Amino acid sequence: MCFNDNKMYVYTETGILCERIKYNDIAEECGRPECISESGKYFLFHKSNVSSVLHICEASVHGLKKLYSIDLKEKVQ
Repeated sequence: MCFNDNKMYVYTETGILCERIKYNDIAEECGRPECISESGKYFLFHKSNVSSVLHICEASVHGLKKLYSIDLKEKVQ
């Protein structure tokens, strides 16, 4: 991933680049990736330090797809 350009690169197991994916729409709506799952399939996006909403996205060879959003402030109350 290239966080500054909102790009994701997909490689084969042998290290050959097979896809470049831009995720500008996800970055605009959800912010920047904060955490990545151990498998590299799921991403936690957070818009800013003042926002209490977290977004879970799934990565595939077709791009990033937002699965759901969690408002922590709402859940705590």
